[in-house]
Amino acid sequence: MIYVNSWTGNSVNFRPLWIGQNNIYHMQVGAELVNRYGILHGGLMTAFIDTAMAETTFKVDHAVARALTLNISVDFIRPAHVGQTLSAEVSTIQNSRSIIVFHVNVYEGNELVSTSLAHFYKQYNK
Repeated sequence: MIYVNSWTGNSVNFRPLWIGQNNIYHMQVGAELVNRYGILHGGLMTAFIDTAMAETTFKVDHAVARALTLNISVDFIRPAHVGQTLSAEVSTIQNSRSIIVFHVNVYEGNELVSTSLAHFYKQYNK
């Protein structure tokens, strides 16, 4: 389990599941994670995606000490609601010595909820 403190002060848990070349993470949408409209807050969706990509960096390159987000873009396709389980499928697009690029699709069941692309800087121990 990977625990991240949300803006609500509660912990959000992500469950990693490694399948072949792809890395899959799950998140349960709880009532404390939704906005005033009753849907998952976009910032928390972004945090879920960002954390999944950062954790994948460590799986792809075991020598990395820190994975730092350089940029991230998220396209929100449909809302996520309380009680749904989201699955983030992380794919490595490019991996160089210092930069790694990821693409993520987030699903609820078979329905695409969001897509994302990000670049991370890989920092190594000196």
